[in-house]
Amino acid sequence: MILSLFLSVGLQAQDQRNLDVKVADMLALMPTNDLKQLDKVMEDAISYGAPFIAKVTAMTVAPGTGDDTAARFILNSLARYASGLQSNDARILVEKEFIKALDKKENKELKAFYMRQLSLIGHEATVNKMK
Repeated sequence: MILSLFLSVGLQAQDQRNLDVKVADMLALMPTNDLKQLDKVMEDAISYGAPFIAKVTAMTVAPGTGDDTAARFILNSLARYASGLQSNDARILVEKEFIKALDKKENKELKAFYMRQLSLIGHEATVNKMK
């Protein structure tokens, strides 16, 4: 019983570290002009799921308070990539995470940034949110 608790805590810490490494690796690649590489990176981002997207959205900051260029590049690329996919699952995943980010951000420019991204991928959830 105690061993399983330690293993569980260890796996969660490893999962978080793996997520941190994945985010750092992707940030290091941005911005890129290689569209094939960008599509592969966006495919990976979607496969990492909501925790990955949430971690990147948390990195966006109000203008003048830090450099979030790479994070914004990932998020914009993710919105564009998801909007062109046949699968609605990816689009819905990205839409939900962007709506959560919109709710968390206080700065008007950040809110506008997420609204612009949602204009690329938004459907019913976005329309309901913007009412």
